[in-house]
Amino acid sequence: FLREWQEATEPASTTVWMYERHLKNILKVIGAIPLNEVGSILIKEAISGGALSTQHMRLLVLRHLFNYALRTVPPLIEVNPCNTVRLKPIRKQKEITIWSKEEISSIIEAAKGSPLQYAVQIQFVFGLRIGELMALRWSDIDFDNRKIHIRHQIRSSRGYIDGKLLVPTK
Repeated sequence: FLREWQEATEPASTTVWMYERHLKNILKVIGAIPLNEVGSILIKEAISGGALSTQHMRLLVLRHLFNYALRTVPPLIEVNPCNTVRLKPIRKQKEITIWSKEEISSIIEAAKGSPLQYAVQIQFVFGLRIGELMALRWSDIDFDNRKIHIRHQIRSSRGYIDGKLLVPTK
């Protein structure tokens, strides 16, 4: 059933990576149990451990999986056991500090003459995230039309070559 769900959902490559990462831990608890026998207590056990944000992501993955099981013909389950599981809310994210023009200018000035000079300039001029900057290739630069195409980003992840995963941008 798991393979069928993964093939039917066709998520983006970053979502596939996230699902697989969380499913490894989830399946340790509920992998051998038939779907219709999994209840909220097992769900809580399967998502426990790690940061609260990790628990929320595991619950999200399971919610998607069990919603799919509800939509199959005939339905494999009568009720999504995730619907009764409650977690503490995740704290609001910290406030972002935006650098002033002077601070940005001083950073660009400090990078002059270093191997990172142009990378720093490109990052600030185009507002790139670090993963987008690191994934830039010469083929992404259109010199004739003076454009840079942001097509990929590098995500840090375990289990990939050099700990990096090259994925399309959202």
